[in-house]
Amino acid sequence: MYTIYQLVDPRNNTPRYIGLTAGAADRYKEHLAGYRSTNVVHTWIEELKSLGLHPIMQVLELVEGTTQEPARQREAAWIHHHVSNGLQLLNVKGVPLLNAKGVIAKFTGAAPFRHPTPEQPTPFYPTPEQLRKLDDLAYTYNGRTGKRINRNDIVRRLVDTCDIGSLQGL
Repeated sequence: MYTIYQLVDPRNNTPRYIGLTAGAADRYKEHLAGYRSTNVVHTWIEELKSLGLHPIMQVLELVEGTTQEPARQREAAWIHHHVSNGLQLLNVKGVPLLNAKGVIAKFTGAAPFRHPTPEQPTPFYPTPEQLRKLDDLAYTYNGRTGKRINRNDIVRRLVDTCDIGSLQGL
């Protein structure tokens, strides 16, 4: 038997990934550990973990059988269903990595600028190395000044002080 599942963002209860597995509990642990996950999915999960959150795994369908092909067809049907309803799944090529409030970077390249909408959150998916650097900066700043800051404080400061000239070379 195979399980079709979705990983849901706990911040807004939005499905972000559709998957297929023969062992849901083990696959969930693999996702949390970054094993057999794409960089985009892993980065999203790491962002959630940095906020003290984890994705929610929800079973969509159980598929009987000993071969994977019928389950793959059902997985594809669920992905099609979600995308057709406007969901932006991370395991679909071309889905935005950053969305809602600004520039959208897709797997396949840059997309047009979108104007901000204040009521929507802005997901941000730094690499594990970038997260470590942000943490190191916050730790060093705290050691030098005695003032506690976090990743968000650093990113907000960078955004506030950024101008078009500082984007040269991107």
